[in-house]
Amino acid sequence: MPPLKRIPPEAELTKTYPTPSLLAASFKNWIRTLGWQHWLAIAFAAAVVTIATYSSRPARARFDSLQAAKAKLDAVGFHCSSDQSIGGIGSGFCISRASVTVEEVASLCKVGRMGESWRGKVWVTLSPDCWQLQTIPEDAETRVWGSVVAFGDGEFLNEIDDLLATMAE
Repeated sequence: MPPLKRIPPEAELTKTYPTPSLLAASFKNWIRTLGWQHWLAIAFAAAVVTIATYSSRPARARFDSLQAAKAKLDAVGFHCSSDQSIGGIGSGFCISRASVTVEEVASLCKVGRMGESWRGKVWVTLSPDCWQLQTIPEDAETRVWGSVVAFGDGEFLNEIDDLLATMAE
């Protein structure tokens, strides 16, 4: 049996492997081979996907003021409650399915984790564009409805969004 021939380690260094720059170069060459018809088709497909994405979403509610939001939400049957004993909406109000007391609304913790007391409740206040929104609970879902922002129970927010979207159609 003939002796095994040893391959010097330097021989391993001469092997070529695809490198990121070679892959990038081949991608660039592929891009260059595309004709204007291909680019037109790509642009058309992107436009169709964009239109389909945005047209399938329900229209978001838009309110110009807290008063307009409260009036609309009262009209569709939700309870809008103040956190002030004198009534009025001040800088915000609470939306719920059933009537809640001023004390319950005032006790909603708007810092840290949302507690069980937030179930079925949403706080509506001015949008941060209009004034400084100091805090919201960590796990609260939010919606921007024009000049107002709403945050609180995510399932309840979805219910409100769906109802307002069907009324806008």
